[in-house]
Amino acid sequence: MSVSRAEFVASKAETAERLRKMEEVITQTIKDVKKLQDATDLISIQAAPWSVSIETAVAASEAKAQSALTEVRSLYEGTKAEVEDLRRRATEVEKRSSGEKKQKWELSRPKDIEPDVFGLKEEGWSKFKDGLIDYAEAVHEGLREQLEWAAKQKEPTTHEVMQRSDAGCIAEEWLLRTKIYQLLKRKTVDGTEARKFVECVDKEDGYEAWRLLCGRYEANSGTKRFAMLA
Repeated sequence: MSVSRAEFVASKAETAERLRKMEEVITQTIKDVKKLQDATDLISIQAAPWSVSIETAVAASEAKAQSALTEVRSLYEGTKAEVEDLRRRATEVEKRSSGEKKQKWELSRPKDIEPDVFGLKEEGWSKFKDGLIDYAEAVHEGLREQLEWAAKQKEPTTHEVMQRSDAGCIAEEWLLRTKIYQLLKRKTVDGTEARKFVECVDKEDGYEAWRLLCGRYEANSGTKRFAMLA
């Protein structure tokens, strides 16, 4: 069964919090047992006449503490096992999803919302930008956030840079940068400045090409729209 990003992040956070609380309980229990042992040693020295009854009471307390510690450790191990199982399932989902999304990109392109070709007229940038983002999101959920984040960057869009966004950038989304590149190349007019911006990037990095295009045309587009409204 497929797991959405939101469900995976929520489950991961919940499990991590449970694990943290278990570790706190174990640490406190160990400290309590140590204090009890220290108290036992002191009582044995200072109260020899009552040592038998005291040792009996202390032994009972230690047994209870040990039982509680054993139970907590059992819960800790169980939670740890759940975390490992969650990681395993998340890896399987990501691998399976990667294959499914690749097939979706290749076979299920929404032809009715394909963006217009851009490059001949700068005033067409705003419409082209919105159309391309809508198209990419329809093909692969989550690409809207990736493209919007890339457009805001002042430095090259390496994987590390893309991972800084609130949405992150999982492996399959990073691999789709070549698909973004191919889309941008297909939708910019050959020989135009826009096409040159696309083709100048290394390793067919569509996120970087998108960043360069936005940096070149975004300010001009906004200025022209403002002038038209004035």
